[in-house]
Amino acid sequence: MVLVWGFLAKGNDAHTLVMVAINSLTMLFLYGPLGGFLLGVGRLPVPWQALVLSIGIYVALPLAAGYISRKMIIQSKGEPWFKEKFLHILTPITIIALLITLVLLFSFKGEVIVANPLTILWIAIPLFIQTNLIFWIGYVLAKAMRFKYEDAAHRR
Repeated sequence: MVLVWGFLAKGNDAHTLVMVAINSLTMLFLYGPLGGFLLGVGRLPVPWQALVLSIGIYVALPLAAGYISRKMIIQSKGEPWFKEKFLHILTPITIIALLITLVLLFSFKGEVIVANPLTILWIAIPLFIQTNLIFWIGYVLAKAMRFKYEDAAHRR
C-alpha cells in the first residue's frame, strides 16, 4: 500500500522503497509482541498462532514474493526492462488490486463489524493515533530538514 501511496503522491521511489523495507522488517519482528501486549492490556486472549500466521501471510510472504520475483524478472529481462516496462504495467494493477482487497475485506467482515462496534472502536483508536503520529512526525521532520516535496512524499 505504501508503494501505491508513494506513487500516487509522486514522491521519491528510493525513499519509498527504503521506508517499505524498514516497515516490513519492523512488522516482521515487532507485530507479534506488540499485538500480544496490546491484547493483554485489553484483557483479551492472545491468539499467538493467529498472530504468527498473520505475520507470515501479510508481511513475510509478500516481502519474500516481491524480493524473489524482482530478482527473477531482472535476471531474465534486465533492470531497464523491469523499470521501463514491467513497473508501468504493474502500477495500475496494484492500485486496482489494493482497492479490490479493501472492498473484499470489509464486505466479508461486514456482519462482524456491525455486531462488534466497540471492538472495532478499540482497534480504530490506536490506528488513528498511530497514523496521526506518523504523519505529524514525518511532516514536522520533513519541514525542519527542508526536504523537497518529492523526498517528503517518498517518490520521485
